[in-house]
Amino acid sequence: MHTLLIFKVCVIIYLHRRFKALQYLVVMYFTTGKFEKMVDRYRSMLNYISSVTRNECTEAINIILDTLATATDMTVLSEMYEITLLALKASNNERLWFNTNLKLAKVYLEEGKLQEVDRLISALKETCKTPEGNDDLSKGTLLLEIYCLEIQLCAVSHNSLRMKQIYPKTMNLNAAVADPRIMGIIREEGGKMQMSEGNWEDAYNELYESFRNYQEAGNARARDILKYVVVASMLTVSDINPFAAREAKVFSDDKEIVAMSDLRQCLEANDLARFERTIKNKQNKILDEPFLMTYIQPLRRRMREQVRIAIQLSFFFVQTFPIDVSMYIVRLLSFISLKCLVFLPTSYRFSGATEPHAAVQEGNGGLPGPRAGSERRRSREPLSGYDTGSKAGRAH
Repeated sequence: MHTLLIFKVCVIIYLHRRFKALQYLVVMYFTTGKFEKMVDRYRSMLNYISSVTRNECTEAINIILDTLATATDMTVLSEMYEITLLALKASNNERLWFNTNLKLAKVYLEEGKLQEVDRLISALKETCKTPEGNDDLSKGTLLLEIYCLEIQLCAVSHNSLRMKQIYPKTMNLNAAVADPRIMGIIREEGGKMQMSEGNWEDAYNELYESFRNYQEAGNARARDILKYVVVASMLTVSDINPFAAREAKVFSDDKEIVAMSDLRQCLEANDLARFERTIKNKQNKILDEPFLMTYIQPLRRRMREQVRIAIQLSFFFVQTFPIDVSMYIVRLLSFISLKCLVFLPTSYRFSGATEPHAAVQEGNGGLPGPRAGSERRRSREPLSGYDTGSKAGRAH
């Protein structure tokens, strides 16, 4: 009896070491480019998965698949994944089978094989359905991971209609344990969808939640999402300062985040010149962000609207005083493009311009030239209304 026990222990130790040895061989053959031997040893290793614990099996397979993530030969990579999935299906290791399918789908997504991603999503959804064909809410965590992948697929394929159908489902999975890594991705894509439709306030809320989730998960993407949050807040014209949040203060010394804070300050101060300088400063890397650049033009338009309103208000005050109105407007408009000038209301004409286009002359820098008799109008004569009142006072 004692001898038999020793024999069993020795067999277990042998099988365990054999399994680990084959794992190391698989990794070694991959790094040396001997792919045929790698596949052969991998098949041998998978024959021993019933002889080791599930944790050891999961760890070994994850190490190998993570190592293969750097592979450039998609044929070899796909073969290794298919071998893994068949072995896991046979061993009834459903959770690892599910995770391996997710990994393979993400690989296909990065490679642009969208049909393969869609196929794998359909296969994963089948494992999370009730006999009636509905979503099994008891598997909410798994469903959330599937929807997260599907939303990423919609974002890459620009299928906004499908995303609108999926996104509400992710918010209704009360049974799911909200993994911040997954929710960060879902909220990010939801925020981008709202941005594309011009729903700035909803976009701000979604992107802010994404930022909080990424920050909680310790994901470096939190910094990029904070930039998007700032842009959404500026487009919303919200009084809420995203930099006042505790999570955002972690990035208070980051140069790129400081640049976004400067943009917000420029918007509040109607400082279009500084706004443009901040955007064009290469050290701020704003021009390198495709998503940010998509919404720079709406921000410029918002800035110009605010500057125009400030000019119009100033004009009402200026015209009551004996100062040179034209020169005052020149100073105010020195940093606004010709396109913006064209949109100034015709009721605020200066220098005797009688048509909207007369206020813009490219030949002299976009500003009107002097007209006959303009010197008399620019003299310190009181306005007609006040002139009438003063005469009436003297007559009295």
